[in-house]
Amino acid sequence: EKYLLRGLESIPKDRANYKIASYIKLARLYSDAGAISKAEINSNIALSLADSIQSKDYKLELLLIKVESCIQQRYFDCAQQSLEEAQLLSEELGNESYLHNSKSAQADLYKAQRNHSEALEVYEELILEADKLGDLFKIRRYYENASEVAIANNDLEKGLKYLKLENAIADSLAIDEQKQKSAFLKIKFEAEQSQKENAQLSAEVLQSEAENRLLLVLALGALLALGFLAFAFMQNRKFNERLKKEVQNRTSELQSSNKQLEYVNKELNEFNRILSHDLKEPLRSIVGFSTLAQNEKVGKENTKLNEYLDFIGKGGMQMHQLIEDVSTFQNMERLCPNDLSSVDCNELLDSIKESNRRLLKERNAQILYKKLPTINTNKSMLYLILKNLIENGIKYNDSVQPTIQVNSYNEEGYICFELKDNGVGIDSQFHDSVFKMFERLNNKSTNRGSGLGLSIVKKLVFKFGGEVSILSSKINEGTVFKLRLPLGKIS
Repeated sequence: EKYLLRGLESIPKDRANYKIASYIKLARLYSDAGAISKAEINSNIALSLADSIQSKDYKLELLLIKVESCIQQRYFDCAQQSLEEAQLLSEELGNESYLHNSKSAQADLYKAQRNHSEALEVYEELILEADKLGDLFKIRRYYENASEVAIANNDLEKGLKYLKLENAIADSLAIDEQKQKSAFLKIKFEAEQSQKENAQLSAEVLQSEAENRLLLVLALGALLALGFLAFAFMQNRKFNERLKKEVQNRTSELQSSNKQLEYVNKELNEFNRILSHDLKEPLRSIVGFSTLAQNEKVGKENTKLNEYLDFIGKGGMQMHQLIEDVSTFQNMERLCPNDLSSVDCNELLDSIKESNRRLLKERNAQILYKKLPTINTNKSMLYLILKNLIENGIKYNDSVQPTIQVNSYNEEGYICFELKDNGVGIDSQFHDSVFKMFERLNNKSTNRGSGLGLSIVKKLVFKFGGEVSILSSKINEGTVFKLRLPLGKIS
């Protein structure tokens, strides 16, 4: 975002194409980050510029972005209107790729509107088109969506068919990923070897230059050996030049390897991001199929089968939670503790209660707080810290009514929060280890969670420059966590 905005400021007014491209990138960036309103603002600016220069290609791309944004906000009339305009424009341009993308947006809109039959029909057409192009990522996505809408439409046979096809492509992509990782490691190894060789050659160059200086002094002090020393000097100089050229060649190879390494690393990160996102859909299918099977007559009559299906459903939900938490853990690097705003902590706790409404109802749990201050801090980071601590206190709690009490106070330029629960408690010997990744002190079959909650808290607090600790804890009586975060100043 920072570099795109800085780039926009430097683009001349007569380079509208560059400005449109930058606004499109900003719109997609905000859309991926969930900032829909910012995405819509930048998309509208780009659309206005595209109209001003009569760029139909940019206009079509922006209309499809607008369709996606409207679907996310469930503004179906807006999505339909933008889609119709995009379809007319793609037909006018006559580009097969544009027509394919418009059709894909139509299928997504049908899916969002729960017009399952229409959505399935369009996804099946898209599968045939993508198959001709050999685009595995698109084919896999269409298989997933087709499977999902088929299940929603009670067409379990097609749902299973497309799910199997999607899994086959996923296996193929997993093999490609392993190849890509191998290539990445190979390039990294070669780059390290080149670096070592380069350092060795540089040392040899320095040594050779020192020898040259010594020979020159000896030549000035011993005129009788001038001829011999001059010859030795010239030979040494030639050798030195060869070494310098070799260093230059090695440096060029190292730079080339570094560029390849950067490219493969970016490609691998993008590939991993797609796989992480796409893993969630098959898990939903697993949970959905297990639920459907439990509802069948044979499932009700067979207690053992019901138990197995229940294990499948719980395992799928736990895997989905793990993917969510790992994604949160990885995306924390993008958060900046210096991005400050005025935050009402009471409203922040209200938001956490609303996001956990289902969990609170299922567990008959309550979150107690009052008269919390308004502070200058990073709202997103503080929200994640408090949310994970509260959810941890509810999930690992065997009380009839799990209760989380939140209090705050100031302490020499810091805001301190104390969160007290009436959960299972933590033995003193584990007070440090519970903050490690995937560290769980409870049975996975009895408590939901990925084991990343307190690790996320620890990492976020570290980015803040603060501290998190366990003030006190008793087994089967509860735990008191203390947060100590610096009070920020808005410049």
